[in-house]
Amino acid sequence: MPPPADYKSFSLHLEGPDSVGIVSMLTETLAKAGVNIHDMETEVLPAPFAGYPVFQLKADLTMPSTAVDSLAANVKKVEDKFGMTAEITDSTSKE
Repeated sequence: MPPPADYKSFSLHLEGPDSVGIVSMLTETLAKAGVNIHDMETEVLPAPFAGYPVFQLKADLTMPSTAVDSLAANVKKVEDKFGMTAEITDSTSKE
């Protein structure tokens, strides 16, 4: 079933030090914003130069285009809590 007409596709990339609770906090944030997760991949990579394992998450999402700014503010809380960086990009035109 296709998403509602006012929904757009986005990609989320999150990266930083691995820690317990990242996925839990992020998915709770996405659920509260009404975001649909279509695909999510996570990976923990060794990063000897950093001194800690690096967690990476890539997700394909759909959400109302009006929710992007609010979601970005809430994802920022995940970034701040876990010392990560996140990027949300519009991928609607790539479909």
